[in-house]
Amino acid sequence: MKSITADEYLHESLVLLVRLCGVAAVKAALKDIEAPVTTEGPKTQTVPDRRPAGHATVPRAVAVLEETDKPKHALLKSFFERIDSGTVLPAADDIRLFVELLGIKHMSGRARRDLIPKLAQSLVELPLAKLEELLPKADDISAAKRRNGYSVLTDKLLENVKAAS
Repeated sequence: MKSITADEYLHESLVLLVRLCGVAAVKAALKDIEAPVTTEGPKTQTVPDRRPAGHATVPRAVAVLEETDKPKHALLKSFFERIDSGTVLPAADDIRLFVELLGIKHMSGRARRDLIPKLAQSLVELPLAKLEELLPKADDISAAKRRNGYSVLTDKLLENVKAAS
């Protein structure tokens, strides 16, 4: 099979149209759809942002707090900026472990970008005092701790059992 260029394809298509409809009909159709000629040159295209639509450094659930609860907004905004930069909870498994340590219900999602908005929604619902207590624990979660087979989670559960006794 021979590949043809766009110009060759256009030429063949026009020849076929002229054969079927006649020169006058093709000229009339072209005149109807012809765009006005501008002397400005080609328009430049903007390069789209590589982030998916709706992605922001601060999740929408946190941004909404800016007007209603400034202290909580400031705390969560700085936390999610650190998450976005990768200094805290750099992997999806880190987020999952953090969620388990916090006792927040299980979050579904495979990718980190899927988990971040869900984490934000869960954290927004917590009181400020609880956030101030829990957010520093994210600094302790790392790949090394994940490699320990979630021993951090086990330690936390045992700590809670001892406290309840």
